[in-house]
Amino acid sequence: GTAGLVSLYNAAGSANLIADVAGWFPTGSSYTPVVPARLLDTRPDGSTFDGTNARDGALVAGGSRDLQVTGRDAIPTSGVEAVILNVTAVAPSANTFVTVYPAGATKPNASNLNVAAGQINANLVGAKAGAGRKVALFNAAGETSVLVIVEGGTPHAHQFTACVPAPLC
Repeated sequence: GTAGLVSLYNAAGSANLIADVAGWFPTGSSYTPVVPARLLDTRPDGSTFDGTNARDGALVAGGSRDLQVTGRDAIPTSGVEAVILNVTAVAPSANTFVTVYPAGATKPNASNLNVAAGQINANLVGAKAGAGRKVALFNAAGETSVLVIVEGGTPHAHQFTACVPAPLC
């Protein structure tokens, strides 16, 4: 935003907020941030900005689900190689992890989000778009509801500069 600032919002009550920097895109890069839009919400009462991929049912143990990330909201249908997503696991039935990877690719031996049974955890994920311009989401154990919010996209995944996460405030 203006002067390099971001806004932090709490919907209800009070909360301690922590913001960490994980990296940046340089001025002039082709990264396009968008107003966050929910692309997936598997909860029984879930909703998405367009009604697609809402209430699709929890991810099961060892299961994967493909999610269309291009051509939705402000992300163009073509010319997008990678997206920045906020991925949230909601109240899994067992300790688990979620892995986000390009659809159609072999699932990597890694996790993007680790969450304890019954908890809610979110993480910012940079993901390359795969077959059909989709990402795949894998759940390791139990069942978990998952929310995915798109934050932006780029036609050149290599333009992101990662850094050791550091507190902002």
